[in-house]
Amino acid sequence: MPKQPGDLSKAGRMLLVLSAVKSHGRATPDAIFNSVAHQMGLSREDKNLRRSIYRDLKNFSESGKLGVQYFTPDGSPISTEDEDSYNNVRVEYFLPDDQSRVAGHRLLKDRGGIFVPSPHRSAGWRLQLFAEGQSSGEVSFIFETSDHSILRLSLPVGDLPVKLLVARDPGEVARNLQPPILSDSLGLRYGALYLNHRTMSRPGGVAKPGHAVIEVTENRKSVTLTDFGSTSGTTWVPASREYLERINGLAVRTDPATLHPSSNLLLPTTGATQILAIGEVHPLPIVVLMGGFPILVI
Repeated sequence: MPKQPGDLSKAGRMLLVLSAVKSHGRATPDAIFNSVAHQMGLSREDKNLRRSIYRDLKNFSESGKLGVQYFTPDGSPISTEDEDSYNNVRVEYFLPDDQSRVAGHRLLKDRGGIFVPSPHRSAGWRLQLFAEGQSSGEVSFIFETSDHSILRLSLPVGDLPVKLLVARDPGEVARNLQPPILSDSLGLRYGALYLNHRTMSRPGGVAKPGHAVIEVTENRKSVTLTDFGSTSGTTWVPASREYLERINGLAVRTDPATLHPSSNLLLPTTGATQILAIGEVHPLPIVVLMGGFPILVI
């Protein structure tokens, strides 16, 4: 029997609203209303329910539980202050701190970076210090932060294939506009790693969602690289046994203060880097260089 308007409490309805936003990643009020009405078994013509949901969205945005972005009819973002200057403004809501779903996300956030998982596909992303080791059932992306900490971003093999977008952080406002662009460019299985490094390119719209993307195949045997026309380019070099031994030795490093500020612990010391070819597949482990910034994929 379909539910009646009184069958669900206000708190229950508001939970459905948040759930609808989370499932969409970014959603218009109409999309949120349609989702909630469907879950409640109510008609999409129910004006009282529509008003209640729109009021919930307003309260969530004012309290900071939801972010809100306004667009002109042609899709250009506008500020909240300019909303009244346009007709037919489109509104989208999103979760402002979606990266909090990632275990250990504060390790990166406290060091000036942000990792944002796909809002469409739940995955077991985890951030940890490199010294904590790696399970054989994971794929890992290992990189150095500005304070010379080495972090491991890992994902269970069962969640493969996956695409990792890497980009210079464009700032919170521009970063919040990324999810629909990334979904169009990368699909549903992705994560976005935003770091502040001078050789990385920032996002620049649909044609350039970031510096480059690293795609790991389902069987964890290889990666494919795609550069989005970055200024400094993307190259790679196989991770030799000697290189991996040196990197493993960094797990017990205890005095990063002795390092020069511009030093990079993960840079390969031997082996010529190679320019990627479109669609070319490389076996793991591999060191990918976003300009001068290395990421070890293993």
